[in-house]
Amino acid sequence: MPRFTLPVSRSMMWTGLLIPFLLLPYRYLWFPCGLAATLMVLPGRWSWRDLLRRDGTLVVGSMLVLLVPTGLDPGWWVPWLAVMSGLGVWRMRFGPGCRSSMCAMPVVWILAVGLLLRPGWSGFSFPQVGLGAGTVLVCAGDSLTSGLKPGSDAETYVAYLRTMLPGPVINAGVANDKTGDLLKRLDRDVLSHEPATVLLFIGGNDYLDGTPRGLFRERLDAVAGRIASAGCRLVIVEVPSGIIWNRYAGVYRHVARRHGASLVPESRLRLWYSVELLARDRLPEPLTLDGIHLSPAGARRVADWLEPHVRVRPGAACITPRGKLAEL
Repeated sequence: MPRFTLPVSRSMMWTGLLIPFLLLPYRYLWFPCGLAATLMVLPGRWSWRDLLRRDGTLVVGSMLVLLVPTGLDPGWWVPWLAVMSGLGVWRMRFGPGCRSSMCAMPVVWILAVGLLLRPGWSGFSFPQVGLGAGTVLVCAGDSLTSGLKPGSDAETYVAYLRTMLPGPVINAGVANDKTGDLLKRLDRDVLSHEPATVLLFIGGNDYLDGTPRGLFRERLDAVAGRIASAGCRLVIVEVPSGIIWNRYAGVYRHVARRHGASLVPESRLRLWYSVELLARDRLPEPLTLDGIHLSPAGARRVADWLEPHVRVRPGAACITPRGKLAEL
C-alpha cells in the first residue's frame, strides 16, 4: 500500500480555496463540501488514512468552514456531517472502485446542492387572502430602516418601496433600536396603523450590543408573536450576525416557522456586506456609508431585493400551507 505525505503546495491550494468561503454565505459551501466528498469517492489504491494525509486540508477543512458559521444551527450542518461520515465508513470498509465511483460522484453533488445550497428555498409562508392595492405595509426596524436623517426617511429602502408598491408604506424604524426596544413600542408605532403586512428588519444592534442568543430569540419571538396574533402578514428579514461566526444562526428561521411568517434569508445581504468589507473603496456605488448604514444606492438595492417578498398582487391569495417551505 503506497504511503503519501501532504504536499505543502497541495495543502496551500486547498487552504486558498477555503478561506474566501469563511466570508461568503454558508449556502455557498455546497461547492467545497461537494469537492471534498468527490475526493472521498474517487477510486484509488490509497487507504482512508492516506487520503487524509493527501487531501485532509480540504476534507477536514470543508467541514470546519461549514461548522464555523453554522455551529449553532445544527439543522444545517448535521445532515452533511452524516453524509461525510457515511462516505468515510464506506471507503474504510469497501474502498471505491471505478464503477462505484462513477455512480457515487453525481450522488454526492446532488446531496451537496440539496443539503447545503437548498435551491429554490426562500423561506416559510402562511395563508393570506385579500391583500391587494389598498393595504398598509409597515417596515419595523432600526437605523437601516429609519435612515440617518432626523425627521426624514428619504433615500431609505422604505422610501424606495413606496415608489414600487401600490399601498401605503409606513416607516417604523428607530435608530439604535434592539428587539427589546421594538417590543416596547410595537403597539404604538406598528400595530396602531392596522397593517396588512409587517416587514421586520432588526437584529444588528442586538449583535453589536452583545445580546445573548437566548435573550435575542426570546425577544424576537415575542415581537413576531404579537404581530402574528394581530392578524398581520409578517415578513422577517434574516440579519447577518457576525462576519464569520454567526451568533444567531437558525434563530430567525425558528421564529418564522413558529409564527407562520415569511422569511427572507440572509444570503444576499451577507454577500453584499462581505464584498463591502473587502473592496468598499473600489466599488462604484458602495452599499453603505460607513460599513453598516445603507447608502442611497444600497437602499435602492435592498428595496429591489425585498419588494417581491412584500408585494401581494391585487386579488391574489396565497394558499401555501402554514409553515411549508415556499418560493416567494
